[in-house]
Amino acid sequence: MKIFKNIFLACCTLFLMQSCIVSSKPNIDFFSKSDYDFQDAKFASFNVPLFLAKPHIKRALRQEGESEAAIAMVKKISKIKMMTVANGSEKMMKDYAAYLKNNNYQDWATIKHDGENVNIP
Repeated sequence: MKIFKNIFLACCTLFLMQSCIVSSKPNIDFFSKSDYDFQDAKFASFNVPLFLAKPHIKRALRQEGESEAAIAMVKKISKIKMMTVANGSEKMMKDYAAYLKNNNYQDWATIKHDGENVNIP
């Protein structure tokens, strides 16, 4: 019975973690509906399970001394998608940034790396 329970728990864990699989294809509609040439661009995308992300976000906000109102907003997060684009054309990246703004994606952070801004929407 203990073996059956362990197998069941392992299967449940794998089922819940399946969205963490990293894909080399874009996971946002902008790239599937556009006419850009993606031959040189490299993508890495995955969906972050909320049951893993929310506790870490809340803990980080508490450590930084954020207000409880900011921490309560974390409850309103419905989906977290992560995607990186490397070697994309400048025009494509500008259009992609405009797409994110028009579809109510919000920047979580902007990091300056090697003289370039890296946005985390």
